[in-house]
This record gives sequence, C-alpha cells and structure tokens, in this order.
Amino acid sequence: MARHPHGEVVRIRVSPPDVMAAIDVVDTLGLYIHGMSLSQCISVALKVTLESCRHSKLIETREGWEYVQMLKRFPQSREESIKVKGRQIAITKAFEEGLGENNRVPPLNSAFVEPDPETHPNLEVRRLFRELKEMDARKAVDPLNFDQQLYDRLNSELCKLI
Repeated sequence: MARHPHGEVVRIRVSPPDVMAAIDVVDTLGLYIHGMSLSQCISVALKVTLESCRHSKLIETREGWEYVQMLKRFPQSREESIKVKGRQIAITKAFEEGLGENNRVPPLNSAFVEPDPETHPNLEVRRLFRELKEMDARKAVDPLNFDQQLYDRLNSELCKLI
C-alpha cells in the first residue's frame, strides 16, 4: 500500500459477483466512461457505496485529521508487508471461511437496505408513510374504493424525500 496525499493505492481481489455489482452500480448511475479500466470501475463503485453509507449515517463523515492515526494499524512499507504476509493469508482464509459457502458479506445495517420511514427525522416523510399505510389497510378491506392514482402520487412524493 503506497501512501499518497490524495488517497491510497491498494491491490485487492474482487469476487466475480462483486465485480458484476460494481459494473451495475456504475452503469445504473450513468458513470461509465468509454475506456474506463476495471480498477476505475471498482473504485467508483466503492466511492458510491461509501458515500451512500455516509449519507445514510451508517458511518460518520470524517474531518480527515484522524487519517494518519487510523492507518497506523496497517503495514506501511513493502518490507513490513512481507513480514506479515503469512498472517495476511491466514486472515484472508479465516475471513472467507467465516463468510460460508456463498462467500457473501451481510449488509452493514438493515437500514442500509431499506430505511425506516416511521423513524425518519423529516415529519413529511413520516406523514406520507402513515398515509400510505392507512391506504394499504383500506385497500385490503375495500379494494373497489381504492384510489390507485392518489396512492402512486403519495408514494412518488415519499420516494423523492427519502
């Protein structure tokens, strides 16, 4: 791992499902640029994922002053890396064994997958969510008097706010 003022250059192995997911992220967000390398694609997908985690408050947005301190626990030079290579291989094996057969990690937090509108800090989000839940309950009881257009409009408003 080389130390750079604008980031770190790291060498990682990425599983085929994660490579495909990274490509999906880049394509879905329209971030693909003709000629982009796979490394650049993975880097962009990682940035998007981490920014999503920050935005969702799953991880904190750091000021940067703690950067050097946080990196101290990792080998800093090629010589140090060589000294701990056997340990790194053991860590990789233990990590992969812990993931099980399908080699999949769980999401950081279930809130990352689907935010809970009932506890959202925005009152409008909570109001719209309650209204949609009430409409769902009414639809179950009286489907003939269900206003699908109103439901779709409210759902669209809610999605814009979340």
